[in-house]
Amino acid sequence: MVFESSPSGKTIEEAKKESYFFSVGGKNRFLGVSISDDRVYSVGLKDDSWVEWRPFFTESITKNFPKGCFLIKYNDKTQTIKPKKFKKTLTKIAKKLLGEDGILEINVSFSMSRQEIAELVLKIAHSLHSIHTKNIIHGDIKPENVILTKNGPLLIDSFNLKCDDISPGWTPYWAAPEQFLQEKVSSNVDFESAKTLFLFF
Repeated sequence: MVFESSPSGKTIEEAKKESYFFSVGGKNRFLGVSISDDRVYSVGLKDDSWVEWRPFFTESITKNFPKGCFLIKYNDKTQTIKPKKFKKTLTKIAKKLLGEDGILEINVSFSMSRQEIAELVLKIAHSLHSIHTKNIIHGDIKPENVILTKNGPLLIDSFNLKCDDISPGWTPYWAAPEQFLQEKVSSNVDFESAKTLFLFF
């Protein structure tokens, strides 16, 4: 799938002049809607063309944290809402409190138990083990590359490295030392990044 322009309407030549289209950490990728079939794609600039980077995945917080709840803060009040009732309750609050200027300030956060976080960490570790058994090193484990699908966490945008490869890139803070030192890698680079990720949780 090749796109003639970016989702923001930029042509390839315009995009090349703007540095943010060539930044690290996935920031040169965008969501695009195809006019031919109305499907959503994750696209990026490659070899002077807008191309499909990978399939677009929908995330689900509630499927991964079924016991979690939303915390809504408004007018010095805090309300706890179960995921199934979130949309209905939020709509009700909005209709009741919406000001004449059409502005409503609500702070929404999501709370989950330590047990559910531990279960997520375990699932991510299992996913890493699965790719390592195929002699593949991900090389770019970080929050942006862990998609929480309805079927559990999915590791995306892997460098697909082999043992003793030199990493073609690295993400500051998340990468293992041997990556930014341009040394040969092993599965340890994923363990190093995963350790940082787990501390992030």
